[in-house]
Amino acid sequence: MAKPTIKVLVIDDHMLVHEALRSLLEDKDDMTLLGSATTGLQGARLIRELKPDVAVIDISLSDMNGLVLAQRTLAENPSTNVVILSMHEERTFVRRALEVGAKAYVSKRSPGDHILQAIAAAAEGGIYIDPNVMPRFLREKTASRGGKSDHPLGSDLTERESEVIRLIALGHTAKEIAGRIDVTIKSVETYKARACEKLNMKTRSQLVRFAATQGWLAEV
Repeated sequence: MAKPTIKVLVIDDHMLVHEALRSLLEDKDDMTLLGSATTGLQGARLIRELKPDVAVIDISLSDMNGLVLAQRTLAENPSTNVVILSMHEERTFVRRALEVGAKAYVSKRSPGDHILQAIAAAAEGGIYIDPNVMPRFLREKTASRGGKSDHPLGSDLTERESEVIRLIALGHTAKEIAGRIDVTIKSVETYKARACEKLNMKTRSQLVRFAATQGWLAEV
């Protein structure tokens, strides 16, 4: 059975970006362009009206910050997954995008297949960080107790704790994880809490960063 078509909305104030994405999507049988907008206000209205599976949002729109629009989108339309498109490759921008709930971050300097991979991953609830950005993202180290890294590779996670953290990093909800590993939602939360305590992590971006260092994001 063929996969359902991924409905995409593009919000960017550069027409060259619109034309490039339109051309890319026209060649994809499993993706379709619902529409496009050049401002955040237009984009917000189209998201409410069209309810796309994936909204590709420029981080620097003329009328608002793209991350503000992403956060608003996810609050009002939780079924729409967000891909951030940006000229910025600094790790702080990637971290902030993940913190507001975006599923993917792609550099405008990257080849077209990166944005297509990001759209596909986001549509399935996975996480995608542009390979051109990932090295900078992984180098980030946050000060923590004892001066140790906030994502120690030699942690003593149990197999169950590791699986829960991996699935969280891939974008799955506690309910979905409980179903996948056949435990209660409360158990999932317990495994997550124990793992976060061992890793000294508190934010989703830290969990994603740790999962990436372990190679756990390969399935997206």
